[in-house]
Amino acid sequence: MDSKEKLRVLFVCTHNSARSQMAETFLNALGRGRFEAESAGLEPRDIHPLVVEGTHEEKLERTRKIRDEIKVRIERWIEELQ
Repeated sequence: MDSKEKLRVLFVCTHNSARSQMAETFLNALGRGRFEAESAGLEPRDIHPLVVEGTHEEKLERTRKIRDEIKVRIERWIEELQ
C-alpha cells in the first residue's frame, strides 16, 4: 500500500445500526489516517439506541462487550497490515 494512498474498507452487516458503525468508527480513529472506512447495511435502519446511550445496565453490558471485541479485532487487523 502506497503510504499516501488510503485503504478503503467497507463494513457490512444486516441493519447497519450498531456493529458495522462501531467497526467503521474504530478503524477511522485508530488507523491514523491510513484508512477510509465506511459502513452499510443490507436492510438499513436507524442506529440502535443502546449503541450511543441507554438506561438498562444489563443490556448496556452486552453492548459494551461487543464494542470491546470489535475494537480488539480492528486493532489486530491494523497490526497485521503493517
